[in-house]
Amino acid sequence: RYCWYDDAYGNLDNPLESETVNDFGQGKQNTIDMIANWNSSGYGSQNANSTYKDMWGVIQTAVGNISDPTWFVPSKSEWAAFGDFAYTKMGVDTENYVNYGLQGYYWSSAQSNTRGAYYADFGNGYIRNNLVYGNYFVCLSATF
Repeated sequence: RYCWYDDAYGNLDNPLESETVNDFGQGKQNTIDMIANWNSSGYGSQNANSTYKDMWGVIQTAVGNISDPTWFVPSKSEWAAFGDFAYTKMGVDTENYVNYGLQGYYWSSAQSNTRGAYYADFGNGYIRNNLVYGNYFVCLSATF
């Protein structure tokens, strides 16, 4: 489990205009931008939470080339598309998602406001938002 970026609370400056914005295809750029912000302490100090590290520092070795990553944190709409596919094509639902190796909550790369980011909630079947110091799991995505 990781914070999105604990010290960014109140400092985020690139939120989606609304909850209904389709940001499909933005996960890769969001990841590039957020790693750059985290590396420069652009939104505050790194790993300010003594219990959970910020995901942007932890994922960097898995992401690969920071300026053109192979792996990235999915956007809000990319998580929604995965959830829709998993539900309609594989039968994953709010009762059996753990049988497919999924955790309850995963961070997205999309900012919801100056204090929070979106996450996928498999236990309830929603995309929600929470404060950046929340602690959720991280799953990277790739396009081929």
